[in-house]
Amino acid sequence: MTAYKIYISSTYRDLIEDRAFLRLKLDQAQYTTVCMEKYPPALSQVIKTKCEDDVKCCDIYIGIIGDNYGSLAKDEHGNELAHSYTEYEYDAAVANKKKRLVFFKQLEKESEDPRLVAFKKKVTASAFFTCFFKDWQQLATEVLASLTAETGGYLKRRFSPDLRYLCNRTEQANKFDTTFFQKHAAATIHFFLLHGHMFNGHRAFIERYIGRFKNINGEEPVDVSFNVKLNGDIDETKVKETIKELIKDGIQKRFDTELLADVKANLLFEQLNKIHKKVLFIIMNVQSATLKENFAELYKNSIEKFYREFTTADDPANKDKRIIFFLNLQFHDNPKNLEVVNKTFVDNPFFDDRKLPTLNKIKADDITEWLEFHSIEKTLKQAHKLLQKQITAIEDSSYDELVSDGIFMDDAETMMEAIIEHYNQKTE
Repeated sequence: MTAYKIYISSTYRDLIEDRAFLRLKLDQAQYTTVCMEKYPPALSQVIKTKCEDDVKCCDIYIGIIGDNYGSLAKDEHGNELAHSYTEYEYDAAVANKKKRLVFFKQLEKESEDPRLVAFKKKVTASAFFTCFFKDWQQLATEVLASLTAETGGYLKRRFSPDLRYLCNRTEQANKFDTTFFQKHAAATIHFFLLHGHMFNGHRAFIERYIGRFKNINGEEPVDVSFNVKLNGDIDETKVKETIKELIKDGIQKRFDTELLADVKANLLFEQLNKIHKKVLFIIMNVQSATLKENFAELYKNSIEKFYREFTTADDPANKDKRIIFFLNLQFHDNPKNLEVVNKTFVDNPFFDDRKLPTLNKIKADDITEWLEFHSIEKTLKQAHKLLQKQITAIEDSSYDELVSDGIFMDDAETMMEAIIEHYNQKTE
């Protein structure tokens, strides 16, 4: 098997140490690196064209973005063009459907250069892996972790079934990344509202980030998931206490530990210390069918109160750890239930900075882009042909429906897992 060829793209002078150390570590890890530093002094080809050709021939594009937009590219006559070399390299990666792993340097003050602002906006609007780094050492660590996640090592190997979690969900992933890695990067406790149809891959989106944090920290995150469903005569206190009991029970069963005395931030961080973990996902599943008109407001108020009480015990000593709550709100086909969900939760000010966009159905174009992006199929024609064959295995679904209206992610996962297995069998 051959080694993956990695293209390193960034501005040069402001990131010279970052680039040099990254190249060293990638070479030591036996990847094949391609970058402008390796170009001969007397290059006969226009540099912009050479860069674009090299991006096209690579397996993975690594983009590093700091506080400098970079030098404007020049044409064969020496005239300056509209964009920097770095932006043209990125555009070449997009045009050639390369895997794109982009790393943003954490800055004390964001650049006001409108060209850089526009370039960052373009980058964050695309489907790819992003991460943030403080210095050249952390950059190399994050890049190697992300490459291992994408490839399984420096050699081209079989695809993992977990790859199906990376199909689409770009809009939700961008919002999560912006909130978690930029707006509230220093926070140790995070809360997200994830909502959509109950068959539309809520768990798949969460698995996407469980895998992501595993690759960042090099360890499996802890995840506790439970359904919040109470019947009979209930009040806010009962709902709140039930949530706490479900968390206690989940932690105890997951790690065979003593029952927690209470559910507060410091106590959960202490528990993470004991089991040598850094990230805890707490997933509260609520189905709209349980949120009858008189229960919805009660649930919402109870969850707010629980979260506020929980976070009052936050301790700066736990700055290297994270607790991430997902309120996994699922609605069925009943329009009345959807109306209640939107009115009580989605449109509520408490969730303004915490809600992710609604999970929608997956369409044929989403999956064909996924097939091409991960080099499972090389052409659109082959990708569509494979989808037409695989969709027949899904009950009550057709290729025409996949193209026009789309199908639920729960069904698409089954199909994509079969596609990955089909590909792996072909390459054995």
